[in-house]
Amino acid sequence: MSSIVSSYQAANVAFSAVPDAHTCGGKADGGYTFCAPKRGGGDFFIGLDKSSAPENDLPAIKALFKSPACNPAPASMPPGGSMPAGSRVYVVNSCLPAFVREWAGRGADGVGQNCYGAALFAAGYERMKGRYADPEEAAYYLKRDYSPAPCMSKRAMGNIVIYSRSKSPFDAGEHAAFELPGGLVFHKGGWKANYPYEIVLLHGAMKAILAHYLPTGDERFGPGPDPSDYEGFSPRCYSQKSALMKRKTSSTRQDRMWFLPLMEHYSQGLRTAAGFVWGEFAKNRMSLLSVENMWRVLRAFSNRLGNADAQRALLSLDDGVAEAYLELKSLSWQHGAMAGTYAPISARRRGADLEKLYREHYMRFDAEFSRETMLYLKLLRVPVAFRAAVQKSFEKRLREYDPAAFASSDGARGIPYMDELIKAIRGIVKNWKPPAEAVLTSN
Repeated sequence: MSSIVSSYQAANVAFSAVPDAHTCGGKADGGYTFCAPKRGGGDFFIGLDKSSAPENDLPAIKALFKSPACNPAPASMPPGGSMPAGSRVYVVNSCLPAFVREWAGRGADGVGQNCYGAALFAAGYERMKGRYADPEEAAYYLKRDYSPAPCMSKRAMGNIVIYSRSKSPFDAGEHAAFELPGGLVFHKGGWKANYPYEIVLLHGAMKAILAHYLPTGDERFGPGPDPSDYEGFSPRCYSQKSALMKRKTSSTRQDRMWFLPLMEHYSQGLRTAAGFVWGEFAKNRMSLLSVENMWRVLRAFSNRLGNADAQRALLSLDDGVAEAYLELKSLSWQHGAMAGTYAPISARRRGADLEKLYREHYMRFDAEFSRETMLYLKLLRVPVAFRAAVQKSFEKRLREYDPAAFASSDGARGIPYMDELIKAIRGIVKNWKPPAEAVLTSN
């Protein structure tokens, strides 16, 4: 045995084998078997074929996990006897992404992260941390950064797996996972808290989602899901391109100077609100006026993209602009899901509850309202010396509205935020002209 392997044996890692404590992939072409814990906190193992040369173990493991920094430690016995007899077994915790290592086998602690968000965050996309990502956002990253690849290959580690009934390449399908060696994947079944983060066989992901189904609301009185809805899906795998995120792009001045700062502002607000637990969320969610303003920005940017091929239009933009739009679009859905889950209004009390909702949450003249207004005044190039006076006038104008009465009127589309803001500016700043990139349409 080589001196490298012998030095590892000096720090041999022993553990008690627990039957069925691990999920193990089938023996791969590379002569190894990879096993992952079924419950949080367990160790990850790889067993190398006894016919291979021991001195090649370390470089082979590093290449398999695409991690020069991984530090495998020999173990005294295979987990639960799941590996071929005579395999040289190593603990490979250090070879895996921290997110996979720390969350595999754990239940979610709240709503938010879904399959696309979990798979992309595991692949290194920090913008996905703890949040929902919709299929359009996932498809964008696939088209931008990935190429089709064979599943269960010797270079499987870190690939994105898409489960779909469609044969179209780069279609986001209906489920996504993060590929691991040996025919295993790391995934989360959905955005609800009852779906755990887990590692399963590549071809067993859809069945795993079905196994974690829990009825909620009216679903409790129904027959439950039809198993056939989870059949017929084929996994398609994608590997990152070598020249990640390097391509020629362009964006307009309006994209950079108007849409980007606003989209980032509302994304931050949604991230904060979505992070609250249910009791805090009802009290601290974004104001309804800010939500309307957010949708105004999203609508305007969507119109800017056009309807012909939004994905192609997004891929032609600067990365930061496209990413900001897609994140805001995904987060707006997450916020809506939380509102529906945590703040239901019964039919019996709809009138009273809606009135209370609008009076308490439609306009809150707080620090967040000031930040939002000041951002618009900055983007509209209102001189700093006039901003405080404009904001005071603007707030006075908005206080004249009764949000509950306004919301209940026929055809109401929301308080005209931009209209009132422009009036407040023009009432104080003489000869003011909005910049060319500003979008002045109201709610």
